[in-house]
Amino acid sequence: MLEPLSGYLTLGALLQQRDPAGIAARGPWNFGPTIPNARSVGAVVAAVIREWGGGEWTQPVNDGVTHEATLLRLAIDKAQMRLGWHPRWDFDEAIRRTVDWYKAYYAGADVAGRASAQIADYTRRGVGVAPAV
Repeated sequence: MLEPLSGYLTLGALLQQRDPAGIAARGPWNFGPTIPNARSVGAVVAAVIREWGGGEWTQPVNDGVTHEATLLRLAIDKAQMRLGWHPRWDFDEAIRRTVDWYKAYYAGADVAGRASAQIADYTRRGVGVAPAV
């Protein structure tokens, strides 16, 4: 959740500056993983199970009636080039942080504190980069 949120906050900050170069008004924006970090749903599930330390999942049988894309990707090159935005966490770290939060939640731990610590760590990695005009 932090990756797209950081992108929208970067875009919002530009809008707050009245967008002198007209960058924000140039159509839709996508914020997501880089191509090397894109994964199928099955790969995400397998990584979560591995990080969780247990669990199982079975791929549903394709009934031949419905068609689903095997991999969907967001084109983030516009955000990278025009806003200077890029994801801070790779696939493995995003999975690790997500599972860490959910484990804390199910253990009854302080998830607000856990989320604050993750946000603080994330922001130390350069959120709020200056837009490339």
